[in-house]
Amino acid sequence: MRKGNQIMAGLAAAVAACGGSTTAQSPLPNQGVVPAFVQVENQSYTDFNVFVFRNETNRQRLGRSTANTTQAFKVPVDLLTAQARIKIGAEPIGSQVVGITREITVAPGDTVILVIPPA
Repeated sequence: MRKGNQIMAGLAAAVAACGGSTTAQSPLPNQGVVPAFVQVENQSYTDFNVFVFRNETNRQRLGRSTANTTQAFKVPVDLLTAQARIKIGAEPIGSQVVGITREITVAPGDTVILVIPPA
């Protein structure tokens, strides 16, 4: 199996580990919306760019997930509504292959966990 296909298959398998945990509290009126986060556990030896997709044409970069680390990225508040439906994408640095999760519902205060398995 080609490396790009392995990454795609690994991200597809990691969707099962992709879930939300709601810890939302009522935001104070002058503090705005409570953020949501994507926590990326990168078990690979490759750095990845992490993206969030609001729809098929709107892709926004969250940041870089360094190899063998766990990092949290804040989902832009403008993408969050009461029950936003988004997809999370991960692209190895220097590659055109993008692994994308299925569409998930994210609310303010949620933390979505994405596991990138070793290749």
